[in-house]
Amino acid sequence: MDHGLTTITATPVTCYFPDPGSAAVVLPMVNPAVPAHTWAAPHDLWSDWLAEIRAAGARGDFLAVLTIWVVAADV
Repeated sequence: MDHGLTTITATPVTCYFPDPGSAAVVLPMVNPAVPAHTWAAPHDLWSDWLAEIRAAGARGDFLAVLTIWVVAADV
């Protein structure tokens, strides 16, 4: 489809989250406030996962990254 867009660019942007708290704002899979029943994983697995996330944060070796695409164009 032609919507009259010109000069279209797409730029990857990598978001870096050095701790569970910063990641939880964007990544629901590390956010303990997200209800366990919303996940397909068994409850025990969900609890173990969050415990590992907390432990990695406490050790200081937590890392999460998310690459998003920013698309811009002239109309």
